[in-house]
Amino acid sequence: MTTKNGNTLLYRVDQLEKSFEKIDTKIDKLLENHLPHLDKKITSLSTTIKLLSALNLIGIIIGAIFMSLLR
Repeated sequence: MTTKNGNTLLYRVDQLEKSFEKIDTKIDKLLENHLPHLDKKITSLSTTIKLLSALNLIGIIIGAIFMSLLR
């Protein structure tokens, strides 16, 4: 390799390392800041879905009992 190509390669590797460092920083911020909030929201949504499903099931059972009493 000539000196020029070696310098070009070193420059490109340096730029790649800088870009990777920026991406790594962004990923760290994403993991630290956003994921815990999303986890809380998902847990809350899961609880709501379970509650509404139970209420629907109770309603269906009560409706079935009521219909059987009317016959």
